Order: sequence, then structure tokens, then C-alpha cells
Amino acid sequence: MGLDDGIEEYGGNEEGSGRAEGDAMEQDGAGGNGEKAKEEEKDSASKRSKQRFSHFFKGVTIDFDKSSAAPPDEIRPITWTKPQLPPNVVSLPPSADFDSLQFSRSSQENLNVTISLVRDETMERFKLSKELAEVLDVEEETRSGIVLGLWDYIRAMGLQADEEKRLVRCDHRLRKIFGRDQIFFPQIPDTVGPHTSPIDPIKLPYTIRVDEDFHRGPTPTVYDIQVAVEDPLRSKMMALTQNPQYTAGMRQIAALDEQVALIVQALTHSRARHSFYTALSNDPVSFVRRWVSSQRRDLETILGEAPRGGGEDGSGPEFRRGGAESAWDSPVAREAIRYMLAKPEAAAAK
Repeated sequence: MGLDDGIEEYGGNEEGSGRAEGDAMEQDGAGGNGEKAKEEEKDSASKRSKQRFSHFFKGVTIDFDKSSAAPPDEIRPITWTKPQLPPNVVSLPPSADFDSLQFSRSSQENLNVTISLVRDETMERFKLSKELAEVLDVEEETRSGIVLGLWDYIRAMGLQADEEKRLVRCDHRLRKIFGRDQIFFPQIPDTVGPHTSPIDPIKLPYTIRVDEDFHRGPTPTVYDIQVAVEDPLRSKMMALTQNPQYTAGMRQIAALDEQVALIVQALTHSRARHSFYTALSNDPVSFVRRWVSSQRRDLETILGEAPRGGGEDGSGPEFRRGGAESAWDSPVAREAIRYMLAKPEAAAAK
């Protein structure tokens, strides 16, 4: 779920001061009605750590209009850059964790400024070239998203070579990007680099008012800016998987699965024994004959004395019996006889 970041600008005094303040707000969604829903929203908001304005941006620049009559020193750009965090450090230092940025300049007339915000994203997005944007149907994408989108396009258009699946046959769109007729897919991440560039910063035009009419009833100027945020389910998933109770629960589930497998195995063995003794009690003589014949064939196979065909040489009782329902009247036997009679030797004998 994305968050909207509201940027509020306030006009200053006769010196020409300004203040930029950020407030992170969630997008409106379908929620419950009544006092219970309000209480749940209040509890969830109190549990969730609020992300400040500086969390979403890694650079802020305020540029003044060059046509202003103010002295050059008073219209120098104001720049803030987020400091690089040392390894294993998650939170920003207090000086870089803020919701408002205030500045002042000496001026007796209104100042036109442009506030440039450089977004800070965990998965950095890039601006795509016209050729690459035509293939992916987006103008901004991460590096992993670019490779995945090209892979989907290659599969949809059937551009993989038949003899080598890693080889991609470039159509007219891919030839504009790679400049060749064929390319190996592992080379695409490096080859597509020249078609990406840093995304443009967010530019907010604003006029710092110093006239008396405006300051009789000043009103803030609000900008709604959409910024990419980390998936909230990821933090919940990390907290779940790193919870010791989760690990203990998974061990318990694995132990129960093993017990279920042992029980199913025991049931299978019990069913086999039940079938064995049931057949023995119904017809002991025939059962013992079949069982001895089966054991004899297994013993011949183990000792290597079984004839070709797995120990079945046509001397069994089922082959001695003829008739309409015998083994010789089966479809397999008729098919074998047809092939035997179709041999050249049989035709020559006729």
C-alpha cells in the first residue's frame, strides 16, 4: 500500500522566510464503520512508527528565481543531502531525521523558488529510454523489473532459439535496444544500462510572499506527492519468521507430519496383511499354489536362473488352459500372433 506525502509551504515575513514541512498520510481505503473501526485505526496508528519527511528523500534543493532583484548572496541555492549511513546502522541521526526544513532570506519583494526533491527508494527506479519504454510499456522501472519485463516480452513473442534457450533472437524492437540480431540473455542486464538514467527529481514551484495583503490571512500551499514505500507485509513477515515461537511451531508441525507418515505406513502394512489372510482363508489351496509360484519366480530372478521374460516361459497353469477366456484369447496374444505371422519368414513359408 502506497503512502501520500503532503508537503506544506508557508509564506514568511518581511525578510522572506519559508518553511517546508512534510506529513506522511495513508491513502484512504475501505475500512470498518462505527466507533470500533475508529478505535482499531487509532491503535494501529499508535503501534506503527511514523516515517518522517526526510525518510522519503535523499536530497532537497531550493533554487531561487535568477530574475529577482535580491543580492546574489541571498539567492544562492539551498541544498540538503541525506548523510550516508555506516554499515549495520538502520536509523538516521537526529540531525537528518526531520519533518520540516526552514530557511530565510532578506528581501523586500516576493521570491519565486523551485523546490527539488530527490526520492530515496530502496529499490531504485530509473528513467527508461524511448526504445526500452516502448517494449516494457512503462517509463520508470527498477533494474530487476527491467530484466523481468524483457524476459516476459521474449517469452510472449517466442524469441528464444530452439537449440539454445539462452540465445534470444532480436526482433525490430529489441534490435533498437541492443543493436544486434542475437544476444545471450545473461548479457541483457549489462547491455541495457545505457538505456537507463536517474529519474527526474520532483519539482515544486512556489512563491514566498512578503506583501502585507497576503499576511493578513495567510494560507498554506499543500502538495500531494506519491512516493514508493516498502511493502508493509515484508516487515510483518520478517517479524513472523524471526519469532522464536514461529520456529518452535514449525518444528512441532514437522514432528506431527512425521507421525502422520508413520501412521499411514502402518495402515498400509496392516491392509496388506489383512488382504493376505483374507485371501488365504477364502481359498487356502489356490492361494498357497499362487503364493508358491510367485515365490519361485522371485527366487529364480534373484538367483539369475529365470528365463527371458521375467521367469514366465509359458509353462504356467494359465497357459495350459485354452478356451474363450484363456490367456491365448487375450488382445495381447492376438496382437503377438498377428506380428509373428507378418514376419518375412512366415510369408516365405507360405
